[in-house]
Amino acid sequence: MNANIEKKRQLFKQFNACYFELLNLMKKHGSTSMEFKKFYSYNYFIKNTNVKLFIKTWNETITSLYYDEIMKGNIQYFLEKDYTNDMKGNEGFSQSYNISSYIEYFKTIYNSVEKELISTFVEKIKILTSLSYDYFNLDSIKVI
Repeated sequence: MNANIEKKRQLFKQFNACYFELLNLMKKHGSTSMEFKKFYSYNYFIKNTNVKLFIKTWNETITSLYYDEIMKGNIQYFLEKDYTNDMKGNEGFSQSYNISSYIEYFKTIYNSVEKELISTFVEKIKILTSLSYDYFNLDSIKVI
């Protein structure tokens, strides 16, 4: 078997495991709104029908736009950023998941959440970003 194919499978599997760990953290420590419950349920439905959508969407809407800032752990950048222009071209995704409301929610709770929990979220986001980056750039990297 081609080493790149096997590596991609591993990256994909790791990404999905980490994604659902993050989703469960969000459920446990985040919003209890009906909107979030729908988002959570929808993700589990998609997991059974189109699991590749997660890594593809993460790569297109997060990794490709914010890779450097995420990998630096620059939380202040994300707290101060206006995401309006970034969501243009992704209106369907942004509206379906009401991304702007989640961004605003996390901005408002940031100062009241335990720093250890923030570190856990940031670490999960870094891992997901790195895995999606590696997954979509693997063809340009020679695997030994």
